[in-house]
Amino acid sequence: MFGRVPAETELSSSGRTPIQLTFEVIMVDQSNDTNGQQLYQLLRRYDPPKFVKAAGVDEQLGSRPLPTHLYAEPTRQRFPCDTPAATWLSAAFFFDQRKQLPPKLADWTEQRLLGFATAHGIDHEVAELRQKVAVFQAPPDDSGFPGADFALVRRDATGKVVERAYRIHNAVSVKAAADYLKTYRHSFTYPERREIARKILEKAAAYGAAVAEYAEFLERQAGYGASSADEVAELLLNRARLLGRGGGPDQRAVQVQLAKLAQMCLQKPAQLDCDSRTRLAEIVDQFDQTYGLAGNYTDVVPAPEDVLFRATRTGASKLASQLCETAVGTVYPVESFSELRLPELADHMGADFANAITKDGLHVDPELLAEVVRTLPRGDAADFDYYLRSSGASPEFDRGAASGLSESDWSALAAAG
Repeated sequence: MFGRVPAETELSSSGRTPIQLTFEVIMVDQSNDTNGQQLYQLLRRYDPPKFVKAAGVDEQLGSRPLPTHLYAEPTRQRFPCDTPAATWLSAAFFFDQRKQLPPKLADWTEQRLLGFATAHGIDHEVAELRQKVAVFQAPPDDSGFPGADFALVRRDATGKVVERAYRIHNAVSVKAAADYLKTYRHSFTYPERREIARKILEKAAAYGAAVAEYAEFLERQAGYGASSADEVAELLLNRARLLGRGGGPDQRAVQVQLAKLAQMCLQKPAQLDCDSRTRLAEIVDQFDQTYGLAGNYTDVVPAPEDVLFRATRTGASKLASQLCETAVGTVYPVESFSELRLPELADHMGADFANAITKDGLHVDPELLAEVVRTLPRGDAADFDYYLRSSGASPEFDRGAASGLSESDWSALAAAG
């Protein structure tokens, strides 16, 4: 009745060789929407039928434990369909997120959902819901507006415009576009994300749109940021490691190229300008699209732009008042200075120094101390740093420390090639 689940190989991302790790597509339904925010948005947006509104919590969420075959996507136990209300809500969650699933899995899950809807006698309501979602997600007819009003303009190989999407023409639409990009960013390639983010930032400035909550995210997507050569090299090596040692010649060639790029970043960090970072972001994004990483990022496997453009202008301005950098390159949190003892600092740095960093003559004022430390000459800064380290304090960063990836990283990758 509901069909066979597609084979795992059919669900894998396209590419010459499947990646050796399994990455789960994160989907939300009524059973794991822990704070209920997405359910609230869906109910407001699509106005559920009376039988859903009248249903109890068990009918809406699906009774527990639920047999596997009563899920629209049974292999991961997503989208419960044991009652009419649960089926309608599962359909709402599914249709709203459908584009995040691989096409064959999405088609198969939809067929099962429609089968459950027929079995419960609510096929008309579910068909109506699907149409509402399609209308909500469809871009409006903006053919009469200039290309500059659109966040994304796609062109073919000849340069002809083939699609214009996401019109941003006032402060409200700018904020909506920023929210949409953050929610669905992995539906776009990195060059598209960069174009959309830059347009949003440009229009936000023009219309005075309130997008402060999206500022760092947008700057990273737009390529307005930086990071250390070590971070960039580690990003590239991380991708090479994910391919493992059991791949064929094509995979090994990719590993070697990634390792060479990483080595160049460490050997010539001055060449890591904005254009080079942008190109690296495109390369890693293409890798992620090929090997099934796109949209499945974690702290261990971050998105390329989150590493390449980690330090943004907005983030730097936020941190400026929270961190204190010495002339020797060590950076300490200002709040950590509150733990220092004024008499001990006076003994180590002198009475004049101690008098300049206190308001009551008894305690260290962290902000005053940070102001003084930022102006210390290198010799005095080294003495202050020595005092902090001997007191057990550790810097947040140490820009003066020698760094780099271990020789074993290069040896392992050379052996793979």
